[in-house]
Amino acid sequence: MNSINNNGSSKNLSQLNKVTKDIQDQVMSMRMVSLKQTFQKMSRLARDVSLRAGKKVKLQISGEETELDKNIIEEIADPLVHILRNSVDHGIEPENERGQR
Repeated sequence: MNSINNNGSSKNLSQLNKVTKDIQDQVMSMRMVSLKQTFQKMSRLARDVSLRAGKKVKLQISGEETELDKNIIEEIADPLVHILRNSVDHGIEPENERGQR
């Protein structure tokens, strides 16, 4: 009798684990978003910052299809903007000064 109950409990536990994993996978997939929208904003920002600074900039981005947890994307968005602005402002010479040194 005990082995029958243990066998039934084991099946129930296995089924519960499967359902729990399926729910967890679905919740995680809902939290995952593509970097495409963030990268599109970066492209517009690069264009705007370069025009304002009078510098010619070509931004190349790859990995738009990469998905991350949306909280992570929200956390890295501002630092990426800062890096981009600093790169244009301080890391790129105006076109007329390039190659003169």
